[in-house]
Amino acid sequence: MSTPHLEDRLRRLAGDMAAPPTDEARAAIARRAGRLRRRRAVAAAGTGALALALAAGLLARPQGGPGDVQTDMADPDGPPAFTIDDWTVVAAQDDPPDGPRDADGGLGIGEGSFQVFRTPGDLSGPSVFLRHEPASDAQAGPGADEEAVTIGDVQGYLRRTGPAGFALRWNPGNGDSSAALQAWRLTRDQVLAFARGLRLRDPSIHYPPTAEDAFGFVAGDLPAGIEEIHPGAEAPPRVPGRRVVLERDGARAEITVDRSSGLAFEAGLGELFATAAGATQARAPGTDAVLVEIPDGGGTRWHLAWQTDDGVTVDVVILGVNESGVDEVIAGLREVPAAEWQALVDSAS
Repeated sequence: MSTPHLEDRLRRLAGDMAAPPTDEARAAIARRAGRLRRRRAVAAAGTGALALALAAGLLARPQGGPGDVQTDMADPDGPPAFTIDDWTVVAAQDDPPDGPRDADGGLGIGEGSFQVFRTPGDLSGPSVFLRHEPASDAQAGPGADEEAVTIGDVQGYLRRTGPAGFALRWNPGNGDSSAALQAWRLTRDQVLAFARGLRLRDPSIHYPPTAEDAFGFVAGDLPAGIEEIHPGAEAPPRVPGRRVVLERDGARAEITVDRSSGLAFEAGLGELFATAAGATQARAPGTDAVLVEIPDGGGTRWHLAWQTDDGVTVDVVILGVNESGVDEVIAGLREVPAAEWQALVDSAS
């Protein structure tokens, strides 16, 4: 089988990260991160991905933070908007909807499946993002940075995706399907034990698949505290998103707000964990979030991301600040009331 389309996607994203860290390139990366939030692809066996992730233990974040989200939203029929106190807004806009979503919420899994395993409530902790989809033939052999491993009675290919990540791909069962996982904060032995303990829900999948074929796995060997979680797969109604760009003392921040399914949000985390240097639990306005540190040229790009119960997904990308600067951004982050949001849009247009 040819390299899965997700791997191709991740390689393209990795290429973007190699761009020189100019102001223009940094701004483009931040905008791309916001758009990816709405196009969500699942992280798998690629060389790297632009997204949200951080290796545990590299940073310590306070759990306190801003108060509850205001009830006077920017638009009762759309997602909220946010700003950062003491930063200058240089752009504010309502993005038009991208068009109708697929039945899977934009994940692009078709007849396949996407599963997530982690400690419930711990966004930055050990995680596995597992994709299973139809395949017409066997996967290509190992790349230069991949290690051949045995998964049951088939060959798989394992590679590191950063200081705390692994990617693994293989053709389970009769070869008419492919599996790919992105692991975060698990050891090599734990990743292999997890993969070797998986049992196909349907050992007789066909290619092309039929309506009776059931994709996905039942997990056997799970590290302590980790379990399968079941984020919602249904995409919320399509509404305009919101985008705010802010600057302060040479630093830049971009806040992108949209609505997406729970599975799509998890797919984004998998992408981000593929290139992160570290991650930690943080506090956003009214909810828990994950703070991700990604090397960016000679500096660092920070992502603060969270999703509310009704599918509001927020990605705050911060450039040009150190750890204490990130703390100040989080402390100054607040939701914008309707009148203030409209004034920001009018002044920036």
